[in-house]
Amino acid sequence: MTSPYDLAAVNALIQKTQSVLSRSVPHYEVLELIPAVEEELRLLRQAFSDTVSGESAEVQDYCQEAITAVYKCFDDFSEVLDLLESQGANVDFTIIESAFQAMQEGKAQLNLAFVSFQNDALVARGPTSHAGINLIMNGIDRLLAGHHCADEVRSAIEREYSLSSQALTLIATTEQNFFTRGLKIFYSTFSGLLQSLRGKIDNIDRNALEMLKKGLEKAGEQYRRYDMNYQVEASWYEPTSIPMVNMVINSGKYYLNGKGEKEVFQYFLDELKKRFESIKSRYEALISQQASQDEQEYHEAQRLAVSLYSFEEAIAGFDQFVQAEDAALFTKSEGILLSTVDDMIETINRLHEMGQSRASVTCFSCGGENVAGEIYCSFCRALLPQIEGTQSSTVNAIADAGIHSGEGAEGPVMTETVSQLFDAAQGLTNGSVTVDDYQRLLSDLEGRLGAAARAASEPPEPSAEMVQKLGAEQAERMKAMLREAALLYREGLDSFSQGLALFRSFAESFSLQTLESGKALLWQALGKLQRAQSIVKDGLMAESR
Repeated sequence: MTSPYDLAAVNALIQKTQSVLSRSVPHYEVLELIPAVEEELRLLRQAFSDTVSGESAEVQDYCQEAITAVYKCFDDFSEVLDLLESQGANVDFTIIESAFQAMQEGKAQLNLAFVSFQNDALVARGPTSHAGINLIMNGIDRLLAGHHCADEVRSAIEREYSLSSQALTLIATTEQNFFTRGLKIFYSTFSGLLQSLRGKIDNIDRNALEMLKKGLEKAGEQYRRYDMNYQVEASWYEPTSIPMVNMVINSGKYYLNGKGEKEVFQYFLDELKKRFESIKSRYEALISQQASQDEQEYHEAQRLAVSLYSFEEAIAGFDQFVQAEDAALFTKSEGILLSTVDDMIETINRLHEMGQSRASVTCFSCGGENVAGEIYCSFCRALLPQIEGTQSSTVNAIADAGIHSGEGAEGPVMTETVSQLFDAAQGLTNGSVTVDDYQRLLSDLEGRLGAAARAASEPPEPSAEMVQKLGAEQAERMKAMLREAALLYREGLDSFSQGLALFRSFAESFSLQTLESGKALLWQALGKLQRAQSIVKDGLMAESR
């Protein structure tokens, strides 16, 4: 799917404006081009309006965000043209420069917004929730109806086959769970169908195409069930401050409303139960520490005990709901969680402020309380800030560089900022993020990457005191472990650098394939960095013995 917006008149205006900025032509030559640009934009806007009007009300409603983004791009162009026309005899080259940059960004934003509309419309038209499948199925229908569109369908098949191969490669490097297993099934099935389709397009085999079309529709249903974004995108941030709680609540609602699968809800519930059990003993220990403290701290500890009990009661209620499938049980458990979670976090933070939880650290991502020295949050698995003194000099080069930019405890920088970068790239497609903001975020990540690379330039070595404490044999094992971590860490940084380069390229080419390749590299990089962190954690445990 490509945008038809070549914007010939706009391109000419951009080139002429650049010539004005270089002082090679007078500024009035820019003004002479504006009427042609206005007419081009008017015709394009009318064509887009006609396209939208030709869609059903359901499609228009589904695509409303993308439609609004396209119209906003047209409006922004009009404002830029007004700005250029406002220049009289005394030219303000600052304004000309601003208009030049705005036109470049506007052209890119308009094409991205239109591609976003195309994708959304394909999903809304159905019959599946996968735009690529729908595009191919619609192409098969046109072929069977006698239309000459074989090249178009063939191109769509090859593009989807390439994306599926990339997805399978990425899935092979990620943790196996309900979603990754399901997506592997989907992409394997989809790739097989695409291979079968390759030989049926040139010499149209009607029966074979009809059978393959049914297979595509079935694959589309698999995709709806297993696509992580189907659950995650709308569930991560609301309605509480703990993402995994939100997943349980929202996936349960999807199931109750017939939009989701019971297996999805069970997966998130099991994850929540595991994480709750892993932190319950820590919080109970925190409560017992308050028994001999002053009255205010004692009451806060009792509030925390009640919250833990309520949390456990809600989980038990969800278990009963799974067995009985009684909506009333789900509603009751949801209410308990909603009234418990935020109060529990606030109570823990108050205890922290009272100075009774110095051996714990609060997650910057979800607010959950964790034991100091842990690398990942027990609630949401984000990287945790590290408290000074919890790590020894032998591992700081990797551990600090991997979690921070070298400026102290400022939160899970790598994971959080990468997530922001993914959101910003998506924002480029719908007009909610400017190219300048996107580039600034990229530059920030590149700066942090450089700081991390400098910090990890040399493999960490155990101190002389530690060697004496451990003994020669154990010290050598530790050295080997730390060197392995350093090597893996540098490999992760290299992958990170390559991924950022692709994100930088995306800002210029707006190639969705480039974007997906960049995402794959960043996920691989984060996996390597996290494995290096695990090795370092083992080193920390060895030092503490």
